[in-house]
Formats: sequence, structure tokens, C-alpha cells
Amino acid sequence: MNDIVSSDPTVQLAELMLNADELRAKCDQDDLRAAQQERRQALEQEVRALHEAADHMRTGAWIEGGMTALGGVATAMSYGFGTDATKVTGPTGDWGVVLKSGEALEKMSTQVGILVGGAPSQDDQADAKQAEAEASDAQTRAESARQHLERLHTEQDRTIASAENIIESEAQGTWALIANV
Repeated sequence: MNDIVSSDPTVQLAELMLNADELRAKCDQDDLRAAQQERRQALEQEVRALHEAADHMRTGAWIEGGMTALGGVATAMSYGFGTDATKVTGPTGDWGVVLKSGEALEKMSTQVGILVGGAPSQDDQADAKQAEAEASDAQTRAESARQHLERLHTEQDRTIASAENIIESEAQGTWALIANV
């Protein structure tokens, strides 16, 4: 707070204006710090969400690959353990079931991979995009607070210059009175 001593109401008003400006400047600095902190947190959340998306994609790929491999093994086994006739007509009986299971696994693998890896990954991508938007909003608020703070400092400089001129005029007037006495 300012401790300007003057009986002039204009100087007293200038002091009140400076005090108000200091409070607004402190609020702007607090807003700026809060917005910067929110931006950092949003960016950290975006990075976490992108890592989770990558993890889900890897999980989906492993499951898809594993199911495809299992289906291939089942198909190969159904032909490999059959008779010569099986190789021409295809497996029948229990080996026919193994063949159909292997084919079903191979067909399902892509969809299961999407369900387990792709869909959650897309959710994580959406979370990352939301965090990016929050970071952008926080950056905008921080820039606005910074600009407002700069304007306040400019206003304070003008108010101080005006108060100094008034005090100087008062002092000159006082000295003129003393000189006339």
C-alpha cells in the first residue's frame, strides 16, 4: 500500500487509485499463476492420455496377433493330424471342429483387437484432445491476465506521475507563500 501524505484531495484520490491498482495487480498475478498451473496440469493429462492410448493399441495388437496365431495353429493341426483324405476333403469330426474354431479365431481377431485396443485408444485420444483444449484455454487466460497486468502497471505509472506533479506544485505553492511572508 502507498503512504502518500498530502492534504490535497486529488493526491488522496491518486493514493486510493494506486492502492486499488496494487490489489488488481495482485489478483492478476494470482490468476496468471493459476492459469499457468492449470495449463501444466492439462498438458500432463494430455501426455498421460496419449500414453494410455498407445498402451491400449499395443494390448489390442497383442490380442489380435495371439488370436490369429492360435487360429492358425488350430487350422494347421486339423490338417496336420488328419489322414491323406483329410488333406483333400478337409478335416471332419473332432478335427473339423478344431478347423472351424481356428477359422473363427482368425476372423474374430481383428474385431476383438479393435474392441480391446482400438476403442479404448480412441477414448484416450478424445481425453487427450480435451486436455489440449483445457491447456489452450488456460494459456488464453494466462495471456489475458498478463496483458491486464501490463495495463495496470502503465496506469500506475501515469497515476504516480500525476501525483508527483501535484505534490511538486503544492510544494512550489508553499514555498511561494513562505517567500511572500
